[in-house]
Amino acid sequence: MDQSSRLDDQFIDLGAVTLHDVEGPPSGPALLFLHGGSARWQSFQPIIPAFVADWHVYAVDLRGHEQSGRVPQGYRLQDYADDLKEDLDKRALAIDQ
Repeated sequence: MDQSSRLDDQFIDLGAVTLHDVEGPPSGPALLFLHGGSARWQSFQPIIPAFVADWHVYAVDLRGHEQSGRVPQGYRLQDYADDLKEDLDKRALAIDQ
């Protein structure tokens, strides 16, 4: 079985933009994959199977990439960092509940 098929597609609404990512399975500590400019989460598909048995994998499409939302402006590194911080904060709240 292709281990990347064990990943769930999801969308996280951050208000200003919605991010797309894949997640799963909850096999261990969180491991976040972040692509570079003009890429997408699928950049990591060849290596994700090596991690899913021991890690809770998250692979994010940054704003303006692949299935994540687009905005008229706001594509600075700080915007990406703010999105990721908010995304991670939302996940922590969901896990605590």
